[in-house]
Amino acid sequence: MTKFGDPKLTESPVRSTYRLSKWSNGRKRLDCLSQFLFGFQSDTRTLVLTLDRGTIVKIDRSATVKSKCTVCTGTDRRQTCQSSVNLTETGRVSVKFTCPYPEDFFTVEILREIVCEDRSCSENIAPKHLPPLGVFNRTLTWNLKAPGPQAFRLDFTETGFRQILPEVGCPDKHVYSLLALERIGTANVGTFCRHGSIKGAQVLNGGRFSLEVPGNISLDTTVFAVSMGNEIKSLALIGVTLPEKTISEEFFSPNYPESFPDNDLTTWEFHVPPNYYATVRIVNHTEPRCLKRHTGVEYQRMGRPTMVKKLSDPQPAELQGSFNFSLSNCEMDLKQTQSRGLSLRFSISTIDRDSAAMCIVDLREEKGLSIHIEKRKPSSSCVLKRNSVAQNAVTVSSGAVSYLSFLDCPEEDVLLTVNKTIERQEWRDWQNSSLPLVVPFLDRCLVGRLQKVNWHIRGPKEGTAVLQSLSGSLKQSLPGHRCNNSVLFQITNDEDDGVSVGQFCPRGAIHQVQIRGASITVSALPTADRDMKHASRPFLNVTFRQDITERYILTVMPKMGVPTVLATPGWPAGMKSSTTVSWIVNLPSKTEAVLQFTNITQPKCEKRHTGIKVQVQGSREEMYSRREDEMAEDVIVPNSFYLNVSNCIPECDAFNVITQITLRKRKNTLLITILSIVGALLALMLIVLAVVCVVIRKKKKQMAHQVSVYNPNGHNFLPGLHGIPRMEEDDTHIYDYIEDTMVYGHLLKDEMEMKQYKQPPVDVYHSFTGPTDPKSLLKSSEEPEVGVYRPFIGPTDRSVGVPDKTKVEEDNLKSKNQHLIDNELYDSKIGMDTMRAPEPGTEEEEEEEEESDVRL
Repeated sequence: MTKFGDPKLTESPVRSTYRLSKWSNGRKRLDCLSQFLFGFQSDTRTLVLTLDRGTIVKIDRSATVKSKCTVCTGTDRRQTCQSSVNLTETGRVSVKFTCPYPEDFFTVEILREIVCEDRSCSENIAPKHLPPLGVFNRTLTWNLKAPGPQAFRLDFTETGFRQILPEVGCPDKHVYSLLALERIGTANVGTFCRHGSIKGAQVLNGGRFSLEVPGNISLDTTVFAVSMGNEIKSLALIGVTLPEKTISEEFFSPNYPESFPDNDLTTWEFHVPPNYYATVRIVNHTEPRCLKRHTGVEYQRMGRPTMVKKLSDPQPAELQGSFNFSLSNCEMDLKQTQSRGLSLRFSISTIDRDSAAMCIVDLREEKGLSIHIEKRKPSSSCVLKRNSVAQNAVTVSSGAVSYLSFLDCPEEDVLLTVNKTIERQEWRDWQNSSLPLVVPFLDRCLVGRLQKVNWHIRGPKEGTAVLQSLSGSLKQSLPGHRCNNSVLFQITNDEDDGVSVGQFCPRGAIHQVQIRGASITVSALPTADRDMKHASRPFLNVTFRQDITERYILTVMPKMGVPTVLATPGWPAGMKSSTTVSWIVNLPSKTEAVLQFTNITQPKCEKRHTGIKVQVQGSREEMYSRREDEMAEDVIVPNSFYLNVSNCIPECDAFNVITQITLRKRKNTLLITILSIVGALLALMLIVLAVVCVVIRKKKKQMAHQVSVYNPNGHNFLPGLHGIPRMEEDDTHIYDYIEDTMVYGHLLKDEMEMKQYKQPPVDVYHSFTGPTDPKSLLKSSEEPEVGVYRPFIGPTDRSVGVPDKTKVEEDNLKSKNQHLIDNELYDSKIGMDTMRAPEPGTEEEEEEEEESDVRL
């Protein structure tokens, strides 16, 4: 025999639930362990209950559960097992289940009965916990009876109830239900959770109060008082005490969402606290087809009817004091299968009356002005009244005075819309004048945010409306190119079936918008929940001029570095058939435009064709043209141009074009050509210079092993052969480098001084009178043969390679002056001319030596 432990009643429901669940899971694990260790499993379960007098316990296996588990009563000899059992005996009762976990298949209902026979009846609904049944899904039910036409009364003051939909659960898992017994069955008065404004209920004749608790949930044992009620003529009377704070609570008709009982009545008593207003609002309802009487609701004060309303009528608002709200049903046509019957869902909200604000709106001097005031949310607790009549929306028009009150209405809960109609249908009214669009003056007592201003402008027939921004320009608002300004303008052509020209905001590239038509509407809308109520500056200027050929013309001046995006009128719904729009695009100087058609939707044309055309201003020829069956491409336009888009008569789909204009510096073709030629010439010169440098460098490398040195003493040598000859002491004035400006200049003074002393000057140039032919310097009387090698035979008593000093001096005296004349001492920038005496050799070698001397 298994016996459950009894969780302490003083424990919180959460902790007790945890203990029960932990115990149940632990027992299942223990059974699994026993089966694994000992090879057997307990296949029965026995519960021992102690029942009070008048308590009935029903243990039932649901018919939908596929299990053979049964519940058995009686002794072992005379035991009865079945799918359900009713335990009515008082005292100790034992039941046995043929499965180890019956709570998975069985539900338990504990019934008690309370009967009130006279006014002194005083009973309690006291949920009692039976520990062995704590793991089962339980329903605790109390059957209540009272002699008719009396009613029994339930007191929920301790916790308070709030009504819920039957399929909605409660946070603490305790769901209460109240049923009324009818002649043809029962009616569910309502399903409730704890903690609400419902403080009591009365049910006629008899009823049933129940509490549903899931398994392993600790039972709440709150006690509810039961007493004899008053004589009532309705199915039920529900008492509601609204708290002293701003609230909104919902209520439901009996059997909701199914039909309320036929030809019956239910009443709610609402107790409104002092200094508070109550507002009734119908959330949802259905009505049957009636054979007799009508459905409706009735309001009563002090037991007297005050008003009767249909369910489809606006319900009263800002009711002061307590009142009764009664729902009555007609005699329904039950044969009508399409009728859902009567059902009602409504809400009651309360607000503090001390927060009311009064405002007097005087529009007697205004023309064509109306102010529409409405609540942002219908369920808001704000109460809006005009001339003491509560309304959800109020419209104040010109020529009247209106007294408004805003009860518990913050600024963000009320929205204002202003409509201004301007009619100037004569041309003389528009001559040399324009109309500034400014927000009409609104009294500061008006509560709410100004969400929209509409200017309805009526001009002359066959006229064209011209709009310009006071900020200088407009920008079209499109996806990906939204405006960051505080206001947005929407322009609509009323004569074009209300087609929207587009949405614009200040500071862009559009400087003028022309619309053919005598009737347009301009709307200003704030962005990011801003308020335009106190805006004083005009937004746009409007004037009218003679008719234009196109439906729309927009003047655009793009800016460098900022792409300009343009969309056809009616975007994204599409252009109206057979309409045309043109953009006059003026470019800054020395710039060109790149046109990109970023988004095009083409229709299937029934008649004519769609067209996209680009034409340079001042030119008669189009530089670009496409229709619906041709692919649009990017266009580069060198000057200011016209962009024209026209629609066909579509058979299906819509025609939309979004164009992006990007500016860039214009390319100068002549300058580019000149620079190209100059660049080519420079490149050619660099190539020639590089070739020359390579040739010169190569020549220098070839001559690097020979050097000619001028020696006034007549010593000629080749470096690297015998070394530099040793010079005598008197061989001075040998110049390694001679500067042009200083050549022999320092000897002038010496010459003058020598003449003074009648002595020959030293180191002074004298003209040479000897032979100039280099061959004459040769001492051989016979000319050497050309091309024949002759070895040098020098004196035997001297060093090899060193000429005789006496002969060298004579040769030097003969050739000194001539060499000074022939060399390039006075012509070149070389400080020292090198020269050597010819050696015996071939004629070709002598010519190469002479060319080498000249180059150096």
